[in-house]
Order: sequence, then C-alpha cells, then structure tokens
Amino acid sequence: MLITCRSIAHNKQRYETCGDWQFDTVGHLHVKVSKLGNEDQEFLVVIHEMIEAWLARRNGVKEIDVDNFDMIYEANRTPDDYSEPGDDPRCPVYAEHQVASTVERMLALFMGVNWQAYTDSINQLGEDNVNETTAR
Repeated sequence: MLITCRSIAHNKQRYETCGDWQFDTVGHLHVKVSKLGNEDQEFLVVIHEMIEAWLARRNGVKEIDVDNFDMIYEANRTPDDYSEPGDDPRCPVYAEHQVASTVERMLALFMGVNWQAYTDSINQLGEDNVNETTAR
C-alpha cells in the first residue's frame, strides 16, 4: 500500500474543493489538499480524504461516479453556499463522507483545532480563486 499526500495551491485542484483523492492504476492512493497555511488544518483534510477514499474503494463505489457528482455539484453551487457535496444524500459516498467527517471532527477536538476557524479557512479558499481551478 502506498498513500501520498501533498499540499498544493488551491487553484491547482481539479475542481473547487479543498481536498481531493484519486487511486492510480496500481491502486496507490494520492491525496491533494489545498494549502491552508496551517498544518493541523491540512492534516485534518488529509485524514478526511483518506478515510473517505478507502471506504469508498472498500465499498465498491466507483471513483468516476464520485468525481462526476462532486464536479457537477460544485459547478452549480452559489457563491454563498458552503455545503459539502458529500452531505447530499444523493452523493455516491454519502455514508463514507459522514464517517470521515465524524473522525475529522473528533480529531479536531482532540487536537484543539477551533472548528469554526477551520471551516472559515476552507470557505475562504474559493473566494480568492473563483473560476481559476483546473480541470482533470
């Protein structure tokens, strides 16, 4: 098993997201997280993405279905909408996202990360980079 994680500029994400996961052709997991300027916050995003990705793969959810859902969801969001695609019950990884979010919140609490400050950091990412994201 190989899992790689790295922080990247937000405008280098494949679509408007702070965390993205992909399995390559040999099954290695690659996680990209937008730079938040805070390693603890970036770590929380990485953990969320790893859990969601692993559970999705384990449960037979196709990555392409997740990507398509997320990209369409993000393309149709309004500027003041900070909802998560994974919180929509129609999302292919709805259950997996809920588990990942629960663990993420528990870790944040244990680490002393202020949840509101964390979500504010994530929500501010798109404000500076609207329409600058790159496609796959």
